Amino acid sequence: MECFGESLFGMSQGILGCNTLGDLVGKASVGGTQLDGPLVHERVVFPYTYGYRFAYHEGKNGLKTLPASTEQIIHIKTKGRAPFLAIDLGEFSGMVETIGCRVVFQDTMGELLVSLWLRSLNASIDHAAWNGWDGDRWVVANCGQSREVAWLTSWDTEQDAREFERAVAKVASEWQWRANLQSDIAIDLRGRDVIVSTSGLRLQNDDLVQLAKRKRVSTREELAAHFTAPVLHNPHR
Repeated sequence: MECFGESLFGMSQGILGCNTLGDLVGKASVGGTQLDGPLVHERVVFPYTYGYRFAYHEGKNGLKTLPASTEQIIHIKTKGRAPFLAIDLGEFSGMVETIGCRVVFQDTMGELLVSLWLRSLNASIDHAAWNGWDGDRWVVANCGQSREVAWLTSWDTEQDAREFERAVAKVASEWQWRANLQSDIAIDLRGRDVIVSTSGLRLQNDDLVQLAKRKRVSTREELAAHFTAPVLHNPHR
């Protein structure tokens, strides 16, 4: 599913919310925070609660072709298997290596993890902050003695992008503290894109947008085909 990680619950529990970034944000959950009981429960039962609804609407077709994103599962009744934006940051990662950094991971969050990540940092965040998810991809790089992040997110509408921007602004300081990030976090709104980056990679925001390889996909096969270069794997995973 989206991200080769978020999808089948090889969920990242690191800087943004995935296992892959555990060093960065803490070992226990999403976004460097310990999930409380309700969020843990939601994450665990998601394949059953939402999976049941998905199976109800898809029937046997759901077994023939598995969903490619959690968005397709969550909104199966209203959106069906809506296509989403697959974003490959392979070229951007290569560019980052030329400025003296070492990229250690790239992955995708997806709608479910974005929602858990935001709520783990601020339980009052409104669901509108993640409902318009259309695609995302992040990279983590070691630049000297500092761990840096660049996260490109895309949204269904500019309003959806603004809502996500405001939500991240609310949790940025808490995230920085819990993740023990030395670099400041900046949020860059660009139409339907929102870039979240730390100061060590902030000057590369234009490169991030220009080098991102984007394609609208709706199946796992299309998703896998889009990522032609090997995905970097965290050696600690």
